[in-house]
Amino acid sequence: MFSMRNAAWVVALAVAIASADAAASQSDGDKPVTDDTVFGAWKVTCAEGGDCQAFLSLVDKDTNQRALTASFHFIEGSATPTGVVVLPLGVALRPGVRIASDESGAGDRPIELTPEVCFPDGCRAVFNLSSDKLAQILSADAFSVRFFPYSEGAERPILLSVPTDGLSNALDYIVVRQQ
Repeated sequence: MFSMRNAAWVVALAVAIASADAAASQSDGDKPVTDDTVFGAWKVTCAEGGDCQAFLSLVDKDTNQRALTASFHFIEGSATPTGVVVLPLGVALRPGVRIASDESGAGDRPIELTPEVCFPDGCRAVFNLSSDKLAQILSADAFSVRFFPYSEGAERPILLSVPTDGLSNALDYIVVRQQ
């Protein structure tokens, strides 16, 4: 497991086949991937049948381990996307996760989440966005995800900045693709 305290984070697209397959399996089950398109920092993966998601991974530049994967997909009948964040194992579940529409982590009314399930590749927290919250996120250069490591004396949270470069175009692409 990587050290989360005082770690330096850098954005990296999930280009490894294993990362792409893991991200695609979050919402697409075992359907084969038929399309990969990149929009800025976000990669769109579509499965046979048209189900698509936009995702990116943040990687710790010191350990080269994934620190977070964020993805968005549309559930049939919903005008706004559903988001999923996958956090590394070793996250304190009780304090939860906070998503804010700015890099500082404060934002206007942050979204408070509780991770729902943990798998070997990390713990997942799912969230729905209102039209207003989606607009706030898309108008910012990045949104933040805050969580606490599970370790003795871990009083300070980890705050990761997730770039929105290309996210709006990726979501538009998904909407058109799924029509």
